[in-house]
Amino acid sequence: MTDEAFKQQLLSLAHRLGNCLLVVQGNTALLRQSPADVKQVVELSGDVQDASEQASQLVAELQRLARAHASDPSEVVSGTHKVA
Repeated sequence: MTDEAFKQQLLSLAHRLGNCLLVVQGNTALLRQSPADVKQVVELSGDVQDASEQASQLVAELQRLARAHASDPSEVVSGTHKVA
């Protein structure tokens, strides 16, 4: 894997993490701004839960990638560590 591909993988992970945070922030704002029925609250809460779980997985993947790069940058660039 080239340095450029490595950078693109990092950017992709950051973009996906940002999307998860937008779901959490948006749904939280919707719940705060207008009272909703129980069904809507459950639906929005479920979306927040899903997004936060995805965000946790992405952060863990970023941490693994960073640790691998810190211990041996050539190992990451060579493609030994792959990012989902």
